[in-house]
Amino acid sequence: MKIGFLLCAYNQEEFISDCLKELVEFSSTNGHVISAVSVPFKEYENMGIEEDSTIPILQRELEDGAIDHLFTSPKHISEAEARNLALKPLLEEECDVICLIDADEMMTYKDLKNIFNYVEYSEFIDWWAISYKNYVGNGYLEEAFTPPRIFKTKIRKGKLKEFYFDNDVIYDTKFGDVNYKTLSNKVIPKEIAWPDHYSWTNTEKNKQKIEYQNAHFGLCSYKWEDGVVFNDEFYQKTGQVKPKIVYEN
Repeated sequence: MKIGFLLCAYNQEEFISDCLKELVEFSSTNGHVISAVSVPFKEYENMGIEEDSTIPILQRELEDGAIDHLFTSPKHISEAEARNLALKPLLEEECDVICLIDADEMMTYKDLKNIFNYVEYSEFIDWWAISYKNYVGNGYLEEAFTPPRIFKTKIRKGKLKEFYFDNDVIYDTKFGDVNYKTLSNKVIPKEIAWPDHYSWTNTEKNKQKIEYQNAHFGLCSYKWEDGVVFNDEFYQKTGQVKPKIVYEN
């Protein structure tokens, strides 16, 4: 199985090196491909974001052969458009599956090995969600965060076409475009792998991320009050139950 890792990393200098460390080792050891994109999404255009050293770090990784492809333009495009830039060479190199990774997701070599052993032996499955240990504020969510992350490039009578929204994909089939949400899927349980995801820690960048999500989705499930906290308005409007946060000593 040839894996194409699609890394999305913009203004993540505090995470990018740790994110890449074991990912690069796993990829280079096993003949997989890493394609990275580092561009600001369109909602950030008028937010006055100051660019950090993520792009120079990735450029050095590309020059050293640690990653295989890098896209740093055009700026201020949609999430889907950004990911499609990095997806193209992975499809051209005929990867069997595409795995999405953001820079604040820390996959160890053991995590990656366990995840793809699980994928390889999951019959009749077209895509998988990964269970993440989601850090929020000064703690982490008790329940795993399980976004779609791994997609087969070829399904019965079809092939992966593109991202149409954020990390959502469609397949080109003889019957027309097919949304991945209609296909067979599985959550990889946290007993197999529960990688750290530093998605909502108390940083200035996550304050900006809340602004981004409010602009992108119309409402974010978090808000900023001297740190990241749950947004009651979101839970009232959606009827969802607030997750439980576990605080480490």
